[in-house]
Amino acid sequence: MTKEERATKWFCNIPNAESVSIETKMDICSKIAKKMAIIFFILFAVVWILLFMLSAGKIFDIIANFLNNISEGSHTRNHYKGMALVGSFVLLPPIIFPLIVALIVKNKLLQSEAAKVINAMNIGESIAKEGSQLFEISEKNHPDWTGDIGGIEQDGFMMREIETYRAISELIIDDRTILSDLEACFATPKKYFNKNIEKYSNRAIFEEATKDMIIWIGIVDELIDGDLAVELDWKEAKEEFLEQMKDLASKYHLEVWEDLLEESKDIPTWCEILDEKWVEKNFCVGAIDIDSDSYVLFICKREVLQRLSSLSKRLNHRIDFAKNM
Repeated sequence: MTKEERATKWFCNIPNAESVSIETKMDICSKIAKKMAIIFFILFAVVWILLFMLSAGKIFDIIANFLNNISEGSHTRNHYKGMALVGSFVLLPPIIFPLIVALIVKNKLLQSEAAKVINAMNIGESIAKEGSQLFEISEKNHPDWTGDIGGIEQDGFMMREIETYRAISELIIDDRTILSDLEACFATPKKYFNKNIEKYSNRAIFEEATKDMIIWIGIVDELIDGDLAVELDWKEAKEEFLEQMKDLASKYHLEVWEDLLEESKDIPTWCEILDEKWVEKNFCVGAIDIDSDSYVLFICKREVLQRLSSLSKRLNHRIDFAKNM
């Protein structure tokens, strides 16, 4: 059974599983399978240890003597088959209990992980929809507004902007810990800045920075720290580009073709080649503009990038295909 077939089989009875990509399903199944294997072998060892203790260490002698006794007689093919069948039944009880527990754990973990992913997707769609509604309401209430951003002002910062930042984060991040950290950034940008002042200082961003800049860079740094994006210099060597992109691509089971990337070309050109190779799987390389001489790159579905691009325009920022940067 292939990984795709296993993922399809395991998710067949999960509600709303059709909205989850096959790559995500495969990732979840791989993680759960590893946990199942650990649980099975631990319980299997515990069962044999208990049997050993209860039999005063004679369990293996008992089994060996029993199999030796039934092995006596004519050595025909049917006799050997019968021995193998009896031996299987003898060893079956210590296997059944660990196997049942592992299957129960699998079902619980699968339902839990699937619920997390589906819930995160629903939250992202809901936030994006709410943000769009806020924008429409703002335009009706403020017909003389000339900027691209509308909304209700709170503490000197537009609520519409906050909703848009939140929508962008939900679309590109599925880690609840990172999203929680960003919520702190959205709520109190200056406090978040002071907490992460060293990171901002390394980017030559200081206390006079606007809340907009603090949040935008905050999203970028959280992506990079969470291994969801990489930052490369505009003239980065091919070897470094390959190393960084392979790490990102492995999360989505994507291949990076080293032979197709010419040494003399640049990052946008290399990204365009990867986009062409990944088109069948509907993935692409996106980039976040941070007004510097570096590229912040990430991988996502094409339709997700289109939504990110549209949302970023409302903030007078830019998220686009890396090949366009």
